[in-house]
Amino acid sequence: MDKSGRENNTVKEVVLTDGVTKNEGESIRKKKTVGEWATDIFFGLAYALWAYVLEGFALPFGATPFGIALLCAARERTLFVFVGLCLSAAFGNFPIMRISVYTAVLLIRLLVTLVLDTPWSAKEGREIGEKTFFEARSLFFNEKLSLRMSTACVGALSIGVYLLIKGGFLYYDLYGALISLGAAPIATALFAGLFQKRKEGSVSYVVAFIALSGALVFATRNIEIYHVSAAAFGAMFASLYLVRREGTVKGVLAGAVLGMCYSPSLAPLFAFGALCGGIVFPTSITLGTIATFFVCAAWAVYMQGISALSGLLPAILASCIIYAVVDKLFISEKKEEAIEQTEEDITSEKTESLDETAIDSVRLYDTETKIKAVCESFDSLSKIFESMGEVLRRPNEEDLRRICDNAFDSSCAGCSQRESCWEQNYRKTDSEVANICAVLHRDGSVNMRDVGETLVSGCPRLPDILDEINHNSSAYAGRILQHDKTEIFASDYATVSDILAGAMTRGGTEYEYDAVLSKKICEEILKIRSVSSEIRSVAVFGDRKKRVILRIKNDIDFERNKEEILRSIENACGKRFVIEREDLLSRGNKNIILCEARRLSISVALRTLRADGENEYCGDTAGVFYDNEDRAYAFISDGMGAGRDAAVASGICALFLKKMLSVGNGCEATVRMINGFLRNKGSGSLHECSATVDLWELDLLSGKASIFKSGAAPTYVLRDGGLFKIRSKTLPVGILREPDTKRISFDVGEGDVVVMVSDGITQGKEECPWLFDLLRGNISTLGIEKTAELVVNYAKKEGSTDDLSVLILKIDKA
Repeated sequence: MDKSGRENNTVKEVVLTDGVTKNEGESIRKKKTVGEWATDIFFGLAYALWAYVLEGFALPFGATPFGIALLCAARERTLFVFVGLCLSAAFGNFPIMRISVYTAVLLIRLLVTLVLDTPWSAKEGREIGEKTFFEARSLFFNEKLSLRMSTACVGALSIGVYLLIKGGFLYYDLYGALISLGAAPIATALFAGLFQKRKEGSVSYVVAFIALSGALVFATRNIEIYHVSAAAFGAMFASLYLVRREGTVKGVLAGAVLGMCYSPSLAPLFAFGALCGGIVFPTSITLGTIATFFVCAAWAVYMQGISALSGLLPAILASCIIYAVVDKLFISEKKEEAIEQTEEDITSEKTESLDETAIDSVRLYDTETKIKAVCESFDSLSKIFESMGEVLRRPNEEDLRRICDNAFDSSCAGCSQRESCWEQNYRKTDSEVANICAVLHRDGSVNMRDVGETLVSGCPRLPDILDEINHNSSAYAGRILQHDKTEIFASDYATVSDILAGAMTRGGTEYEYDAVLSKKICEEILKIRSVSSEIRSVAVFGDRKKRVILRIKNDIDFERNKEEILRSIENACGKRFVIEREDLLSRGNKNIILCEARRLSISVALRTLRADGENEYCGDTAGVFYDNEDRAYAFISDGMGAGRDAAVASGICALFLKKMLSVGNGCEATVRMINGFLRNKGSGSLHECSATVDLWELDLLSGKASIFKSGAAPTYVLRDGGLFKIRSKTLPVGILREPDTKRISFDVGEGDVVVMVSDGITQGKEECPWLFDLLRGNISTLGIEKTAELVVNYAKKEGSTDDLSVLILKIDKA
């Protein structure tokens, strides 16, 4: 300081890297990184999307104040909001007028900033002239709140007056203009807090966040994406976010308000969900989101029943999962130094400083894929059963023939023309009665125009007979509908809960980091001098199925060294690996994701034969399929009874097994769902509907197999020349409230053969010596295809009159 005590303004000079001299007292302009630009653009597009949604959101009498309010409340991202509003207006009513008003509001705000409320007059002085537009943009659109509210009134009034004149001065448009004029400045004041620099505990920020979120939830409450409610997703996500950032009390308040905006009856759901998250989050974010989902699921099922499966519960599940990942990536504290340390060289230190976000990203990808598959499975089942129900709710041809015969018998008993109709012209009369049944089955009713000339001219009681047939047919259809319970899942919410929860929690150990194997792989890769310097980190995770993430530079010639790298990983793990996918990252990185290869494969031989005297339906349904987690499934389902009812029952079992298991759901939960469906829904008739389930599951990675039996015939396993029988004394599904299912687990290896049969092959006998001899003596010599053919043919020779099915599976090396 000088003698007067003032600070010495002597300026020193420093040399920048490009050789340009700059005063040390001046701020050195820093270029934004690609990540910072990406973040700015991402949030800008988010504001544009919010503006797009709010622009078309109308209050009573067609008032649309929220788009104007958001445009006047925004600061740095005002231009993004403007673009979003213009895009939305372009596809709505009066696009030219609305775009013109939004442009005028933008120019008014800019003019006010330049003339009436210049923030740099007291803060920046003349230095503003040396800044570029992008450096100074935070100073524009930064006028006082009162001026922004006044601008919102001008914009709302302009739109209101235009609509009033255009509509012919109707009271409807007048009321709309008054509502817009009052709501626009209020909404501007509420939204403004979201664009200010946030301070911990700031009430204005919380109010603005709830207000904007509430408007968005209310505006999107009728929008569903892949049967997922956008409003429910946003309400739950916003509530959990506010719980994490501002505390439990404010988060619960947000949940209640946003729940009211979505559906008043469901407001407690979001409040309780936020409360549960606030209680459990300090312990674990993952446990908190799981607990939140189950609390919300319980309330949703209590309030909405089965309808909660469409829209609400998938939205809650998706928001909980995505929030858990977002919290892990952006909210929870991260040590970036540990991530950067992995870019130096591949040493043991790199495994200790693992970039956990890589595993989190894989988990998010897997979970999103699983949820989408589960939702698509439920949607597919819903459409299939809806179509099937339309057919099965009608009486079948056999029932209709009985109704027609009873009507003719009761009317013809004392008729003077009975001898002429039923004795002299029996064939013609019977043919015309059969035609009446066909018309009745097709159209649901029959009238005089549908009857042949023989009955019309010769039967004086025909009108009364047709009335009785139509009446009895309608009554019978009514009894079918009474037995056809539409709430097919109502008695088994636990099963639905298991399936939805399994989509999020199943395989939790599959994402645990394996530090020991990661270090071993690092040591092996260090031996490959041509690529060791290019690989930045290694992460091994998974319990049942090992997976490896290699983070490499984009410029590495991975294809040229792929085989050598795979051999190194296989040497360290003792397992074969294949490339699952590649993910491009920022900062010149790429993730190569490897997964453990299948150890086993199966060869299949399947033969099915209809029962004697049955030309259309087969009561047995059998098949083989795979899920997306390297498991193989084989099944035989035998519908009880014969004909259409048996075929429908076994077909329902097959459909459920394929749709549910192929997306990774558990066998027990799937069998419980089948049992509940058959028990409650039935086959659409007045008869009991049940079926056996013989399900075989094989883990193609470990060789562990399980058989699930409900009333099914024995299964045979051929190993090293020995034949073993696996049986269980259980009942078919669809009879008891809880399925009578027995699980038998065992290990299989290369060369083993599993033989599954329906009870038509064994004719329900405990012992079947001919089958033992045939399997033991022919599989190794004739192969599985010819052996399957022999089994079916021999069962026919033994006198079996039932449907026949045999499924032979040979275990091979993959």
